[in-house]
Amino acid sequence: MLHQLLTLLPPLPTQWYFFVLPLLSTIAVYLFFEFLRDRTPPGKPDDAPHRKAYPFVGHFYYHPMDQMVKHGTEQETLTRLGKVVKLFMPGLRSIIVMEPGLLKKMLVTDFKAFERSKPLSQIFDPIAGGLALMPNGDQWREARHFFGPFFHTAVVKGYSEIIRSGIQNLHTYLETHSKPSTPSSKPPTLDLQHTFDSLNFDIIARLICGVSPNSLQGSQTLVEAWCQVADHLMWRFIVKFSHYWEFIKTPAVRRYEKNMAMLEEMVIKRLREYEREGVDEGDRCVLAEFVRRREKDLESVPSFMRYDDREVVKHLMTFLFAGRDTTSSLLTWVCAYLTIRPDVVEKLRAEVEQFPKDLTYEDLDKMRYLDWVVKETLRIKPPLPVLFRELTEDRVLEWEMPDGRVGRQFIGKGQNVMWNSLGVHTHPDHYPQPLEFIPERWAKGSAAASSSPTTPSPITPSPTTTSPTLTTPTDKPSTHPDAQFTFIPFGAGPRRCVGEKLGLFQAKFVIAEMVRNWKWEMGEGFDMEIEHTVTMRARRGIRVRLERR
Repeated sequence: MLHQLLTLLPPLPTQWYFFVLPLLSTIAVYLFFEFLRDRTPPGKPDDAPHRKAYPFVGHFYYHPMDQMVKHGTEQETLTRLGKVVKLFMPGLRSIIVMEPGLLKKMLVTDFKAFERSKPLSQIFDPIAGGLALMPNGDQWREARHFFGPFFHTAVVKGYSEIIRSGIQNLHTYLETHSKPSTPSSKPPTLDLQHTFDSLNFDIIARLICGVSPNSLQGSQTLVEAWCQVADHLMWRFIVKFSHYWEFIKTPAVRRYEKNMAMLEEMVIKRLREYEREGVDEGDRCVLAEFVRRREKDLESVPSFMRYDDREVVKHLMTFLFAGRDTTSSLLTWVCAYLTIRPDVVEKLRAEVEQFPKDLTYEDLDKMRYLDWVVKETLRIKPPLPVLFRELTEDRVLEWEMPDGRVGRQFIGKGQNVMWNSLGVHTHPDHYPQPLEFIPERWAKGSAAASSSPTTPSPITPSPTTTSPTLTTPTDKPSTHPDAQFTFIPFGAGPRRCVGEKLGLFQAKFVIAEMVRNWKWEMGEGFDMEIEHTVTMRARRGIRVRLERR
């Protein structure tokens, strides 16, 4: 029998089959038990619909973390099915939530029952195991209390010169790489996504660790290491049921381990320098302040970080991830939309030019149209469109289904729940013309503005900024009782992103400088197709031609 089976398989060395067949059998048994596992118990509410799923593999026949966040067919499917739907995957059975009232429950009123997902935390622990993915509890409260003030407005303002220095390096880089090869030729095509990856890695490394990787100056080793680490961890998450990296050291696994060690060494080396040489009074980075506090006021430092440098490194790596990847995603998509919407660029430039060249935090905070552009980009292209939670207790979710009935879905302790910010951001119930880029929808009094927790006080607009060429949708203030949960790019509640103010300040600073100093157009290969790695990215980058103003 075994010989007959072997004759049906492609020609390979015989010894390979004695490895491959047991492996395939193990996978088949695993998929069978996964198919039986985590079914809704008999008698429990089970109203959440789902798109077509195949036995054993469920929805694995398409790339879930990619298709889930794509506009078009899949997003429309989720919209048609309703605001609570099921997802079946080998190793993952989840409920996807896009209903504002349930998001309020998950993120605010009942957040302790919706814990960080264990599979997600285990995979991404090396780069996000600090405040981002720590479980709720005493250690999280200690860390949040300690690090929170590092990102308050007054402190963020003090980071201005570091960000300004990074932007000057950006201008130098763009001048060098946008020069035509001949006086009569067009400027070369440049990938802004790759450029922002390097820029933000340089800025955030200085802000967090006091290290200058100089990625924009040509030293790409560290930023490339970071990108490989993030991509590899995303792949591990997709195939997490295998845990192959624990016993098979493929070239990709070995490269990941080498790069991870290099990045951790960057942080540890700087920590040792501060401990050995002391911290200069002018050092403003997070690591410098941590060392000051540990030396002068040890009791103020979280108890689990006082003598364990591994925890220190983990938290700093988390800030590097949160500050680099998300801000790079935001800048990439803002510039992508500005590339295809020159009318928006002109309004934005008119607003920026009302302010001095040496912009301050206060200047940027007064730029109404810039705020609209950033919010609209975060709405359509949130950097983290899908996030996971895991139930610590049984719960029954209730929501209004498309046919008007009240849906009820039982979720057992230990089951995963996904909150889909993209789904709620682009749902027609909350935003007219939801897939259209319309910054004016955030004007005071609109439904979009009512969903935003904070809207800056408007400046006195110029005639240019008050004459939009696009059609603003008829949009009355939202009457949804939980309207603020229809716009949640930074989360909400006690676990809301601690670095939100820093990220927005940095992004707005870069955008304002770009529109004031540069003009750009589509280059060869310009494409806005999305790819969901750790954050939402442009699959082939954002390719443009730039020219200095």
